[in-house]
Amino acid sequence: TDQFYLKTAQEMAQVFGALPEALERTATIAERCNLRIEAVKNSFPDFKIPEGHTLDTYFERVVREGFAGRVPFLEALSKQGRLRKPLAEYERRLSAEIKMIAQMRYQGYFLIVWDFIRYARAQGIPVGPGRGSAAGSLASYALRITDVDPLEYDLLFERFLNPERVSMPDIDIDFCMRRRGEVIEYVTGKYGRSNVAQIITFGTMAAKAAIKDVGRAMDLPYGDVDKLAKLVPNQINITLEDALKQSAQLRGALEGDQRYRDLMEVAKRLEGMARHASTHAAGVVISPVPLTDLLPVYKTNRDEITTQYDMKGLERLGLLKMDFLGLTTLTVLSDTVRLVAANRGVQLELDTLPLDDAASYQLFARGDTTAIFQFESHGMRDILRRYQPTRLEDLTALNALYRPGPIQGGMVDDFINRKHGKKKVTYDLPELREILEETYGVILYQEQVMQIANRLAGFSLGEADILRRAMGKKDREEMAAQRDKFLNGCAAHKVPAKKAERIFDLITEFAGYGFNGGHSISYGLIAYQTAYLKANYPREYMCALLNSRADNFDKLKQSILDSHARGLVVRPPDVNRSASDFSLGDEAQGEILYGLRHIKNVGERVAAEIVAERESAGPFTSLFDLCLRVASRDLNRRVVEALIRSGACDSLGERGAMLAVLDRALDRAATIRRERESGQTSLFGDIVVLIEPVSQPADELDGRDVNGPFAIAADERLSWEREFLGMYLSDHPLRRIAGELQQRVDTTINELGAHLDGLIVQVGGAIRDMRTFVPRRSTTGQRMAALQIEDLTGSVEVVVFARVFEECVAALRPDAVIVVRGKVEAGRTTSGATTTLVGEDEDRVDLEPPQILAEAVYAYDDPRLATWRRDSTVHISVNASQIGTLGGLRHAFEEHRGDCPVVLHVDSGTSVDEITLAVDFAVEPCPALERAVEYLVGDSAYRVEMRRVRAPERERTGARR
Repeated sequence: TDQFYLKTAQEMAQVFGALPEALERTATIAERCNLRIEAVKNSFPDFKIPEGHTLDTYFERVVREGFAGRVPFLEALSKQGRLRKPLAEYERRLSAEIKMIAQMRYQGYFLIVWDFIRYARAQGIPVGPGRGSAAGSLASYALRITDVDPLEYDLLFERFLNPERVSMPDIDIDFCMRRRGEVIEYVTGKYGRSNVAQIITFGTMAAKAAIKDVGRAMDLPYGDVDKLAKLVPNQINITLEDALKQSAQLRGALEGDQRYRDLMEVAKRLEGMARHASTHAAGVVISPVPLTDLLPVYKTNRDEITTQYDMKGLERLGLLKMDFLGLTTLTVLSDTVRLVAANRGVQLELDTLPLDDAASYQLFARGDTTAIFQFESHGMRDILRRYQPTRLEDLTALNALYRPGPIQGGMVDDFINRKHGKKKVTYDLPELREILEETYGVILYQEQVMQIANRLAGFSLGEADILRRAMGKKDREEMAAQRDKFLNGCAAHKVPAKKAERIFDLITEFAGYGFNGGHSISYGLIAYQTAYLKANYPREYMCALLNSRADNFDKLKQSILDSHARGLVVRPPDVNRSASDFSLGDEAQGEILYGLRHIKNVGERVAAEIVAERESAGPFTSLFDLCLRVASRDLNRRVVEALIRSGACDSLGERGAMLAVLDRALDRAATIRRERESGQTSLFGDIVVLIEPVSQPADELDGRDVNGPFAIAADERLSWEREFLGMYLSDHPLRRIAGELQQRVDTTINELGAHLDGLIVQVGGAIRDMRTFVPRRSTTGQRMAALQIEDLTGSVEVVVFARVFEECVAALRPDAVIVVRGKVEAGRTTSGATTTLVGEDEDRVDLEPPQILAEAVYAYDDPRLATWRRDSTVHISVNASQIGTLGGLRHAFEEHRGDCPVVLHVDSGTSVDEITLAVDFAVEPCPALERAVEYLVGDSAYRVEMRRVRAPERERTGARR
């Protein structure tokens, strides 16, 4: 291969021997080049101050005016006895913050942020309540940059802005995803298009991505390379070197194949290198001068202008960078509020929702949190059911706990046991009670680390923030110095040495898990708002949610199923009822109408024109009427066929008949429009009558003959529905056998997730896609299969290896209903996935959907399944006030006797007691029992918990795969 390198002076002289002056000039030019990049002297753009004010006086004025707007709300809380700190404390804190911000010369920064957030709110653009450490600032609360009262939740200003560790403030703002661009456009117009740009980001070759890219370049089979990449452990920021140390399987794969060894050598050299450039999802830089005076810019393939320096480079340059984050949940909340106002005449204010709504917390306690911000994962739902949250602080704590560190370190179980009194809460010192009582003696938040250092060792809050930062970074040298300082401070405050050492070790242990309390409370508040709307206005909330998820089929399907589970009905599209997007139908029937633009092949523009024509001139009366009145060029044969097959034209006639006359209807409508445009008129107007044989649809071009040979079978209608809507909506073939199928499975597909990784499950569904093949490295020529199966809750990929395939091949055919027993493989990171900063110091990674590695596959009516029994326990949640229903429950248990024990969870309001019933009350889980229990006790009171086994590890060979 060609080698690229820099030639030596001697080699250059040899090449350009005939032009020695060229070499001399090159050297002269190089000597004259002296580039030194300096930080900008003024980071902030010029913010126009009204006449008669200085920066200091104007900043103080807008802060105090903003706080005056908050005072009535705080006074009302104070009168109700719900304000934790006196108003005088607010005044003292506000004055101190104003003074500190002025001292650090950050007034301009706050005014810039205040200005564009004020613009967003004035335009009705939803803004989040806050994120990150900015929630610790009372000045931010006064300016409505945040909506979290920092004194209410013991948040610290120094966690946000530390005078003893001067660094640029970092206020990241969440905006409605749909309208985020309007805020960026406002900032661009205010400070100059040449001064504002989005920020570049470089995708780098992570371990798995490097393997896949090199494998592709080496022209190795994708399947082989993919399997090799999957042997890299699922660990954030893992390197190939570390992967080889940790994975014996990966080392074994290299030892057995020279191609893999060659691939790995190249991948290790490329790992970490920039792979591609793109626009940062949120970052915007605002410069005091044209950006081209300071840095190079880059034009993306979408004609966007971005900086050529990434976030870190801009920080070193000293420029003001901000994150304008788009949060879909804010869009959903805003749309729900709008729908509630239009549909019910209720004007909701998210900022003033009551934070003690029982229905909202019951939703959390049941784990009924599908589509609830930050709380919808299966693992979190299990924790919610065990924890039983009853207040916003509970949601805040769980939001902070649900991360890999606390989960793996056992903090979650410990925290739950402390809440329910199963583990005694103790404090080494009385001073710790006030700081840690809220979290049952557990150091959960970074602010608590700072408060402990402040109270026990006399650290200023600024010094305490430096300690917190050192602990988070695990800087050993700095930690040693901080330890000495902490112990000396404790000694000066009469704290016994042994206890001081124990407390320092304790905060060192927990500091690695400590979460930013400001971020957690802000996002806990958004979670509560979503739950409040879902619990109290379910139809409006689900309609808004469906619109937000319309472009993601898997999430859309999940949300439609969740709507049905709540007693709502998502109707198929209808040209005479549906809007362009999902919309509300009949309230008494709990209807949500499928949006026309979400039908496959039907675009937004033609959907909007159909709706506009219907609203202006009345409903469509026939297929021909539709083709004639909607004059858009976008209403072509492909679009109308999609409308017919999806069921959107069912109100106009029978699908088969309409398809039979479709071409003639379109042609005649086009002819009439041309005649109208040319001024021609027909003797009989626009009436179209054709004399057709009996085998053709009758008379008019409306396709209303439902008795002829054009009626479509129910199964084919459902098949079309699935093709054009992405799912069965009006019915589902599996509904006829749902009860039988449930008796043969222990898991529904939507329950699959990382919490079941490595465990054996039994799922059932219809085969929707099937691919059989012979593995490339197979030595026997045996086939294997990859299936996509679907139940009433979702779909999943099933891998059937050669051994299992040969045993079950007769059951594998398109649309066949099967039951699969196999190992869940979940929690795999997406290839080349980059970690995304969600909150301060918090990494999350995207995960691929789970799949099942089949151990056995049966036809759903296979007699071998008749003897299979679930190893499970039925859990029923009841309130202490519902004890009177126990007689009814007993009768339900007798009607469904079986082998599964029953556990009652009795909620007294202050604690939840678990009561395992006697063996005489064992039951057989089934839909009828679930319906009976929920009729007696309430929705979501019934759940089945499986006792699962872990699948044995097995050698993965090419022949078997």
